[in-house]
Amino acid sequence: DGEYSLLIWTTTPWTLPSNIAIAVNPKELYVLAKFGSNNLIVAKKRLDDVVAMLNESAIAIEEFYGSELEGMEYANPLEQFVPKQKELRKYHKVVASGELVTMDDGTGLVHIAPGHGLDDYNLGKKLGLPIFSPVAGNAEYTEDAGKYVHLKVPEEANKAVMDDLKSLGVLLYKGSITHSYPHCWRCDSKLIFIATPQWFFNVAKVKSKVLSENGKVIWHPKEAQQWQADVLRNSPDWCISRQRYWGIPIPIWECEKCGEIKVIGSLEELAS
Repeated sequence: DGEYSLLIWTTTPWTLPSNIAIAVNPKELYVLAKFGSNNLIVAKKRLDDVVAMLNESAIAIEEFYGSELEGMEYANPLEQFVPKQKELRKYHKVVASGELVTMDDGTGLVHIAPGHGLDDYNLGKKLGLPIFSPVAGNAEYTEDAGKYVHLKVPEEANKAVMDDLKSLGVLLYKGSITHSYPHCWRCDSKLIFIATPQWFFNVAKVKSKVLSENGKVIWHPKEAQQWQADVLRNSPDWCISRQRYWGIPIPIWECEKCGEIKVIGSLEELAS
């Protein structure tokens, strides 16, 4: 009983306006601990590190397994700034993921934004969560991001989100850590993860036939055949669309009114 908070952590504050759920490890122990005036839920194995991080003593009130938290609803503090979050309120629950949530760092509770990252996306698809990604191709928030519209991701967005969390009194710690981060190999700019509509080749539909044909090929060395078979067997659907200014257009037209799709197979067909 009483008020308490789920203490999450993230290295990408700009993704918090896209939050859909919070993940815990169902097999790990968690504690409800009193930190001064705050009652916080954190993983038991992460409690000492959280105490050191916040520089505040803690009194453990209760402990329970992560599985007992599954389904718990929570209020997203950024909802007042991102109206779209009100529509997503029914999804704001604790979910379980033994693979995604480890006890190596953080608090043992992971913010989940299926629109920004492969692991989050896969978990979201598995659990039927919506894919919310209010960031445009120019790395600016869209109107769906509410107050944050047109802010640049990540620098401007990180600052704005953390400033708002601080003003609400829910930002307990802010710091810098060194970790690897993806960059464009051409221009060395930082990359961000956003979910966008793409065209996929249905690999599953032809996988058995491709594997059969692979078995008919004479391979040198012979071991390469098994390697290729393993690659084919584990291949997911293949994304054939790319957002590249040097790329080749896909010859598919879709009617904006009725949705009819026309695939052009040759220059002659295009000319006609």
